[in-house]
Amino acid sequence: MRNRPSRERSRERGAALLVVLWMLALLALVAVGLAGTARTETRLAANLVAEAESHYRAQAAAMHATLLLLDTARPPPPQIALAGDDAPEAAPDAEVTARDQCGLVDINTALGGLVAALMATAGGGADAAFARTQALLDWRDPDRYRRNRGAEDDDYALAGRAHGARDGLFEGVDELQQVLGIDHEAYDRLRPLVTVDCLAAGIDPLAAPEPLLRTLPGVPEEERQRFLSARAEWLERPDEGEPPELRGSGDYAVPSLAQAFGIEVRIPRGEDGGAAVTWEAVVWLTGDPERPFLLRRWQRRPAMPPATEPDAAAPDMRMNDSEATDSDPPRL
Repeated sequence: MRNRPSRERSRERGAALLVVLWMLALLALVAVGLAGTARTETRLAANLVAEAESHYRAQAAAMHATLLLLDTARPPPPQIALAGDDAPEAAPDAEVTARDQCGLVDINTALGGLVAALMATAGGGADAAFARTQALLDWRDPDRYRRNRGAEDDDYALAGRAHGARDGLFEGVDELQQVLGIDHEAYDRLRPLVTVDCLAAGIDPLAAPEPLLRTLPGVPEEERQRFLSARAEWLERPDEGEPPELRGSGDYAVPSLAQAFGIEVRIPRGEDGGAAVTWEAVVWLTGDPERPFLLRRWQRRPAMPPATEPDAAAPDMRMNDSEATDSDPPRL
């Protein structure tokens, strides 16, 4: 009986020790959680700082390129590139490219045959290209009459789309994804080739990407190759001679007024190996000394897959305007 108090005290001390150990374990878990949260918040803060830094550096680089476009007695060349020693002081490691938007297909005002040439670059074969062409023309025309292989409101409803055809002008390039028949893969191919900022029925061959020139109707392959070679030489020294002409392009070749430029700024993400960030701007040069340019668009480019080559069947997809459209394109 005499040992009972000592046994009880031992049990009490053992229970107290277990409570202390559990408390220490709990505190350790809380400490680990707080440390993890602190690390996460630190990373988030660092990412926000890097994002803000890339934003303002890109903005400075875009304004630098805009001033270069304005600082000339002659119209600026179709493309300028700034990197290395030519890069702006605010973003010395940036890669800046300014391109005339009239080298791209304006999906609001382009002739039907040019839209068909554009769709030939999206892959999927001639049948898919024709259907996409007609669906795009139905999207932008003001009537509700369905073209052959086109798409109006009933077709969108049958496809389970909540929206119908706009029957009006595209508000932006991204809206192209809503056109029936243009899936993500096709849009990724088309996006670098289209604009809503040129307002022309054709394209300027001096500023046009090669995929468009390869599918442009009426141009023999030899002439296409000759022009591409002559254009490359002229772009190296645009002030030293007359620009080459693409023969056989007819109404699809429209000289640019050099008033709408897309500016792309690629900013590396430091020494941590992070992916570079690309920002895009579209500026209109107004010719007004009091307001020499308008910033039409400024956005960060979403992640995009590498550019793909046009479908091998593309040369067979060309069509003339009578095949592609029933009426003149809308004009602004």
